[in-house]
Amino acid sequence: MRKVFLVSFDSSSDGILEQLAALLSCSHYPILYRTTAMDDFSMLGPGLLVKGQEDLDEEALLGEDRRIYETLSGIADPLRRNTSAHLLSSGEVDRIDVMSEAVERGDLVLSMIDIGSRERIVHASHFSSRVMSRDAFSLCLVSKMRRFRDFKEVQFLNRELLDLSMGFHGVVCLSPRVTMTGSSIDIAHMIRHLTEMTFRSGVINLDQADLMTTLKGGSMLVMTWGAARPGGDPATTSIKDALSNPLCQIDLSTVRKALVNVAGSSELTLEDSLVASEVLRKRVRPDCRIIWGVSVVEENGEDQEVFLILATTPMELLTHWYSIQS
Repeated sequence: MRKVFLVSFDSSSDGILEQLAALLSCSHYPILYRTTAMDDFSMLGPGLLVKGQEDLDEEALLGEDRRIYETLSGIADPLRRNTSAHLLSSGEVDRIDVMSEAVERGDLVLSMIDIGSRERIVHASHFSSRVMSRDAFSLCLVSKMRRFRDFKEVQFLNRELLDLSMGFHGVVCLSPRVTMTGSSIDIAHMIRHLTEMTFRSGVINLDQADLMTTLKGGSMLVMTWGAARPGGDPATTSIKDALSNPLCQIDLSTVRKALVNVAGSSELTLEDSLVASEVLRKRVRPDCRIIWGVSVVEENGEDQEVFLILATTPMELLTHWYSIQS
């Protein structure tokens, strides 16, 4: 069974990860997490399979899709500025190498850092390069824990995010509205949806190859989710709920690419996903490329949810955050 790894690289991210560990304890997939204060990974969710034991669900998992691995393995090691392992001590390199040994092909690795912790960016990037060499999918969850001092900081962080994107398959920017208030419930739901989308085959499947398409060109991702509300069309109300979610702190007119994954019971139809995509299309720029999918998740019961992945440029995202900070 494929696994999810959650790793924090600074004290600010440790606090978020500790909250997430409690919220994700009932995950359907094994989640291994590690803060900077921990010597080894702790595990959440179902126990790992004994080596050689047959996994009845393995055919439905991303790990069996050879085309995805060809896509990931074909990415040349990125040239990083200021993220060389030579900037780390031998002890730090050894520690990161030991951490990466637990990662296997097809796993989803989520590294969490505060964009203000510059020295930790080197650690996270080196860890990412190690897990990418193992054909795992590596995303960086970036948080902003403090207010912007001035617009010069926006310009500096723009360069930092562009550099950071070279060390990962992609960068997900967590809304300051969520990280600065200490509320992690929406981040936990975001990780749940991301895991379901990438590990479980859908009626219309979205996977890591679609994420790679969305990430091209140094795009920054904003991930959000929403649930259908009573008194209206499920597809429409779930999109509106996702766009009003605290995670969705983004100027929609700057969104250039988007993934829309509608999840629900076996009663879910393709029309639901099409309607959701059209509702989103009216909110974003006219030339936005939208990829949509449908996933059947029986655990949802009759509830319908939508998972949105929106791509924009780092400067446009940071400028929006700066303009709305109170």
